Amino acid sequence: MLFEFLQICLAVLYFVYMRRRRKLRLGSSTDGADDKPKKQLIPGPPSVPILGSYPFAARCLGYWKWLFMRNYEVLHILSVKYGEVFAGYTGAHYMVYVEDYDVAKALMSSDEWINRYNNHPMFYERSFNKPLGLALAKGEGWKEMRRFTIRTLRNFGFGKGNSLESSLKTELEEIQHIFREQVDSKPGGTGVVDMHNMFNVHVLNVVWTMIASDRFSRNDPKLRRLMVMLEKVSKSAPQGLSFTFCMPFLRFIPGLTTHGMNLRLHRETQNMFKAIIKQRREKGEFMKNPSDFIDVFLKEIEELKSEPNSWKAQVYTDEQLIMVCVDLFFTGGDTTSTTLEFAILYMLLNPEIQRKVQEEIDQVVGDEQPTLDHKLRMPYTEACTLEIMRYSTILPITARSPVEDNEINGYLVPKGTMVGINLHQLHFSEKLWDEPKIFRPERFLDENNNLITNHKLLAFGHGKRGCPGERTARASVFIFLTSLLQKYTFEPSSQHRFPVVDPISGFNQHPQPYHALVKVRQKLA
Repeated sequence: MLFEFLQICLAVLYFVYMRRRRKLRLGSSTDGADDKPKKQLIPGPPSVPILGSYPFAARCLGYWKWLFMRNYEVLHILSVKYGEVFAGYTGAHYMVYVEDYDVAKALMSSDEWINRYNNHPMFYERSFNKPLGLALAKGEGWKEMRRFTIRTLRNFGFGKGNSLESSLKTELEEIQHIFREQVDSKPGGTGVVDMHNMFNVHVLNVVWTMIASDRFSRNDPKLRRLMVMLEKVSKSAPQGLSFTFCMPFLRFIPGLTTHGMNLRLHRETQNMFKAIIKQRREKGEFMKNPSDFIDVFLKEIEELKSEPNSWKAQVYTDEQLIMVCVDLFFTGGDTTSTTLEFAILYMLLNPEIQRKVQEEIDQVVGDEQPTLDHKLRMPYTEACTLEIMRYSTILPITARSPVEDNEINGYLVPKGTMVGINLHQLHFSEKLWDEPKIFRPERFLDENNNLITNHKLLAFGHGKRGCPGERTARASVFIFLTSLLQKYTFEPSSQHRFPVVDPISGFNQHPQPYHALVKVRQKLA
C-alpha cells in the first residue's frame, strides 16, 4: 500500500512539473502572427522532474556540503557560476535569484514587481488559506491594508516624535531597572548580563500599545511561550534550498521540518487576537471611542456592513484584522530586538568603536536622557547604527514577484515567479563596499564626518514594499543603544564562551547567545 501511495505521489509531482514547464515554455513564445523571436527564460542550472535543479546545484556546491550552508551562501556560489541574475527549478517551481544591486533596486522600486510570492500552498496555510495580512498578501487588498495600517498607527503615535519617545521611555525604564539590579548593585558596579532576548518584549511593547492599548509583562508566561516559538521558527528554517518546495507533502511528516511548529505558532497567536476581538465586541466601545488599531479596524468592519457587496467589505474582515495584527506582532517582536542584540555584540567586540560612540554621547547628550532631537547631531552614532544593520543583515533574502509577465535584462520572467534578492551578498559585495567583512562605521561618513545618505544599504528593503516600521525601528535602536552606552561599557565575559560574530541563520539572522561583562562608566560612577 505504501509503495502504491509513493508511486501516485511521484506521478502527481511529475505531472505538475511537466505542466509548469509547458506553461512556462508557452508563456515565453510570441503570438503566431508575430515574427519576433521567442523570449528566453533566464539562464541557470538544468533541471529534472520532481527534483528540479537540485542535482545540478548540488554538484556545483559540493554535493552534500550545501545541506550545511546558509541560504544566501548557496545562492552566492551558484551566482558565481551562472551570473548575478540566474534561475532554476525548486521542484516544479521556477525561481529567479538576483545579486545585482541595480537590478535589485529597480525591482523593489517598481509597482510592476510589487507582489510577494505566495503561490506555494504552505504560504496560505498560515493565514486561513487566503492571501491576508501585510507580509505575503498581494494586489489591491495588500495596498489597502498597507495604507490603512500606516495611517491608523500614525494616528496613535507610530513613528511620531513625542508619542514614540514616550513609549520608548517607558520600555527603556524597564530595561534600565534590569541593569541596575544586575550591574549597578554589584560590587564595583560590574556584573555579567545575559543579552539573549534582553530587548524583545520591550521592543514589542512599543508597537503593542498602539495595536491593543496594552503592554506585556516581561514574565508573562503566554507571551514568553509565543516568543520562544517565534525564535525557534525564525532560526530553524532549512539550510540550503528547502525540500518542502520540491516535495510539499514532506511538511506533514512530524519533526522533519519546522512547518508544524510554524502553524502552531500562528494558530496560538491568532487565538490570542480572536479573544481580544471578542472582548472588544462585547464591550462595544470601539464604535464611539476607538482607542487603538484594533478598535479602528473593528469600526471599519461594522460601517462596511451597510455595503456588503463592496470590495472593501471583502477586504475588511475579522480574518484580515487577525493576520495584520499577527504580522505586526511578529515583526515588532523579532527584527528590532535582534538588531539591538547584534549592536551590543559588535560594541563589545570593537571597544574602540564603542568608545567613539560614547564620546559623541558625552559631547552631544551629556547627562541628559538621549532623545530623537540628539540623533540629528550624532553622525558617528548614526553611521554606527547603519553599519550594525549592514553587518547583521537580519533579513538575508527578500522576494518580489511580477504582477504580469515581465523582463530582467531582456529575459522573460513569467507572472507570479518568485524573485529572490540576496540582500546579504549585496551588503557584503566587494563591488559595493570597501573591505565589507570589516565592521567600520566610517564607511557611512564623508571626509567632513557628515552622514552619507546616498548609500547602498537595503536593510529595510526599498519602495512601497519596504518595511513600514523603518522610522520606529531606527528610533528604537538609537534610544535604547545610546541610553545604555551612556551609562555602561560592554566587554566580553571571561566566565562564558567568548562571543562570536558568526550568526544563527534561518528565515532571519540572530546572534549566537552571549553574555556581556557590563561596567558602570567611571564618569558616572
